Amino acid sequence: MKNILILLLIICTNQIHSQIDVELYFFDECNNKIEKLNFELFNLDNEKEYVSSNFKTSVDTIGNYFINSSLIDGDYRISINTSIKINNSVKFIDTILIPKIRFVSGSELHSKYWNYYNCDILCDGNIIDYYSNGNKSLEGVFKNGKPIEINYYSNEKEIIESKETYEFGKLNIIKTEYFDKEGNLYEYQKIKWKKGKKTIKTFNSKHKLIRTEYEKYGVLK
Repeated sequence: MKNILILLLIICTNQIHSQIDVELYFFDECNNKIEKLNFELFNLDNEKEYVSSNFKTSVDTIGNYFINSSLIDGDYRISINTSIKINNSVKFIDTILIPKIRFVSGSELHSKYWNYYNCDILCDGNIIDYYSNGNKSLEGVFKNGKPIEINYYSNEKEIIESKETYEFGKLNIIKTEYFDKEGNLYEYQKIKWKKGKKTIKTFNSKHKLIRTEYEKYGVLK
């Protein structure tokens, strides 16, 4: 019995220490202000999801994660979506930039806030945003707040990671291209929007169809 209790104690101790405490802060580049926000983490390696409480959460393993959060100010919401690499096995603390180029939504589906803004100015024309180290983070073409094309770049080498092409005058993505660490295309998706359902066809770099998916959607105008 004593040996069993010791074994259970060891297992519990290992489980406790296997948890990595994650604490994130968000820096708003437009207001030059640190924000404390709750967030969701999605592990890109094992597809586990984690939701913060009181601006903190714990994850099971180091690795690559996708962050989803939002800054709410009055009747509009700024979407925050980016990726991080958690590399500390005990406690991970980091500051996430809320970029100047941001997608802003409102409490009503068809409000004027469902657009891209450069801080408080509606995006129009060719626009570039940068990481804190001076590397290009985003480059896009916009028309009256709606994107036509957006390129996203990696922080380290300023190499394109993904490219989104949109239906003109709308927020519907019709093509997404994904690039490897050398900037070479390895996969892309073509998306068709029709009658509340979108069809997503994924192809490899040799244009061979990999899979077809179907999703329902809400209309964004």
